[in-house]
Amino acid sequence: MDSEVVAIDGRTAVVRVDVEYLRDTPSRWRDLWVLRFDSVGRCTWFEEWPFAPGQPDGQGTTG
Repeated sequence: MDSEVVAIDGRTAVVRVDVEYLRDTPSRWRDLWVLRFDSVGRCTWFEEWPFAPGQPDGQGTTG
């Protein structure tokens, strides 16, 4: 799994994540994670937007 923080606004962050599962088909996914944190840095909210290979999202290949 590879990840990259793509945006931060206050206590909210957006992260792009490339994940490869060994036993699933399709095995490679690109996700966007939206996370919100409290005042001490604990994640209080999480939302995942998965994109499968071949979806018309501009994702040719990962990396």
